[in-house]
Amino acid sequence: MHVLGIDIGGSLIKGSLVDSSGTLKGKREINICELREEGTFLKSLIAWIQEFEDQSQVLGVGLGVPGFVSPDQNSLIEIPNVPEINGEELIARLKDLYPNMPILVANDANTAALGAYQFSPDIQRDTFAFLTWGTGLGSSLIVQGKLFTGALGNGPELGMLPLFEGKTVEEVVGKAGILNLSREIAQAYEASEYLDHPQLSTKFLYEKALAHEPVALETLAQIGQYMGKALSVFIQITDIPEIYVGGGIAPCFPFMEKTMIEEIQQRLLPYYLEELSVQTITLGNDSGIIGAAALVYNTLNV
Repeated sequence: MHVLGIDIGGSLIKGSLVDSSGTLKGKREINICELREEGTFLKSLIAWIQEFEDQSQVLGVGLGVPGFVSPDQNSLIEIPNVPEINGEELIARLKDLYPNMPILVANDANTAALGAYQFSPDIQRDTFAFLTWGTGLGSSLIVQGKLFTGALGNGPELGMLPLFEGKTVEEVVGKAGILNLSREIAQAYEASEYLDHPQLSTKFLYEKALAHEPVALETLAQIGQYMGKALSVFIQITDIPEIYVGGGIAPCFPFMEKTMIEEIQQRLLPYYLEELSVQTITLGNDSGIIGAAALVYNTLNV
């Protein structure tokens, strides 16, 4: 038996049947622009979902979406990059397509956390925080083996906290914030290779940090300090000092870890520091699909 995991991103929708060990079968993807060009977005999306093989062997359907969902998971409230799926229609159509089985949906940061918990051997505890750190910053909590999403179903949102002179955490430590800081530091060093680089990226910074290049090292050290401040707030609010970090920025973590931990140690009481653990975890390119499937496996306790 399998679960159908569907990962709805900003530009692609990916899906696959996923077995209880996290193995994918029949992975497929479609460009959102292609669905829009067909003119009947939802109808075309449902037709694409119906093409997955072995439909009779499906235990349930899990969806990860880049936005907010209703507490009862019957409605997609605000999906900024894919407004065509806002409202109740997509979930209602899936329930018609797959009657008498769970159709579960959650924010993609939350599905990433569940996927890590369900399938990663690196996570042994039942209570932890999970950060999806890339273009933005998503945050999730697993408490006693279950996803904790707050009273309305869409918390917590560390990235949206305005902790830096009116700027949110995401604006400062997300991809754009990191690259903006690198340009500021590069000006002080008169490092033209940063200022004139046609496609400045976090991968470029990572490669330069590996080569001990000072602009990259200073940039990532400062970002680590900013993240340390944010995590100090997050840990005190949640009372959860064990944190895993995934996403596109995770490879840069070794160059941020020292300043991050130092900042946390300056701000937190020994009570929190005794259990403090911040480490990266690799989920791979299929993490969105696997996380969506984990919604169902976690609910069914399979």
